[in-house]
Amino acid sequence: MKKIITYRNLSALFCKALVVFSIITFFSAGIISEHDIEMDKVKISVDNDQGNRFVDENVVKDLFISYMGGKHISTIKNINLASLEQVLESEPHIHQAELYVSMLGDLHIDIEQHNPVVRLIDKLGKSVYITEKGHEIPVSKTFTARVPVATGNYLAVNKQAKNNVLALAQKINEDDWFFALTQQILVDEDGQLSVIPVVGDFVIGFGDGINLDAKLKRLKAFYVKGLNNGIGWDKYSKIHVGFDKQVVCTKK
Repeated sequence: MKKIITYRNLSALFCKALVVFSIITFFSAGIISEHDIEMDKVKISVDNDQGNRFVDENVVKDLFISYMGGKHISTIKNINLASLEQVLESEPHIHQAELYVSMLGDLHIDIEQHNPVVRLIDKLGKSVYITEKGHEIPVSKTFTARVPVATGNYLAVNKQAKNNVLALAQKINEDDWFFALTQQILVDEDGQLSVIPVVGDFVIGFGDGINLDAKLKRLKAFYVKGLNNGIGWDKYSKIHVGFDKQVVCTKK
């Protein structure tokens, strides 16, 4: 017997096919493919937790637009994420750029800035920041980091001097009392360190960048038991805490 196909049967078959197609489409939409994600938004996040303002969202956006050459973005296949990360990280104040695409098709750009701990000014007048990782980054025309300033005629050529300064600057930044005390760091030709305090007409000698915790402890004890208890702020030209277990003062 021949099977008669009615409009009702055709309608049922069509509905079943539509349901199957809908299920396939639903699950396919959940699979992230670099060829079919719609790029309808670019979301930029800049980490400012350390108080740095070298770059902001507008700077990152300009770098992104420049990389794309002004092209309209419709799908992720138009973007080489690894290449774009390299372009963003070539900006000297950006430490790291992380890019990813969300399930919604948004391109997320997360930026981590370099964190400077000291600003160096050498005998040639060159001024750079040194980061906590020991990298040099240029100063900015729009932002000045609140970090100690170190000067010295030999900073440009003496690598050990830079290492000593970095160690001392990190210790200054870690200690609120020491940070408030420090006006400037001086570096001599041998890479030895001194600090000019905010208050007092003298310098504080630290020697090299070794055993800074012990040196700082001696300095704090001298301030509490000495300068603040009658010894006086105007008697000495130099207070040296670089010697083991002692504070050596030079009278004016």
